[in-house]
Amino acid sequence: MHLKEKFILDAAKKSKRSRLYYLLLALLDTGARPSELYPVNESNEDTEITFEPVRWRDFFEHNFEIVQLVSYKGKERKIRLVPVTERLKTALLALWQSLKC
Repeated sequence: MHLKEKFILDAAKKSKRSRLYYLLLALLDTGARPSELYPVNESNEDTEITFEPVRWRDFFEHNFEIVQLVSYKGKERKIRLVPVTERLKTALLALWQSLKC
């Protein structure tokens, strides 16, 4: 891990009740684009695209081994499967446990 990456992740993790750490970790470890993880501009009236962000179910369906990402380029819809790193898996399972309480 690079020093700058570690610094940014540590700062994001210290933020109370923030999901920023998990979002940054998912972006870094999967190579996902922001629009593949959360709806960036869901009210785009120029197109009829429905953004499909990653859901918890997407991780659980594949036992946190891979996750399906959906992206759009123009009107073309592309699906790709990306591996979930052990670091991301551990962090997301810890987040899941904290949300259940």
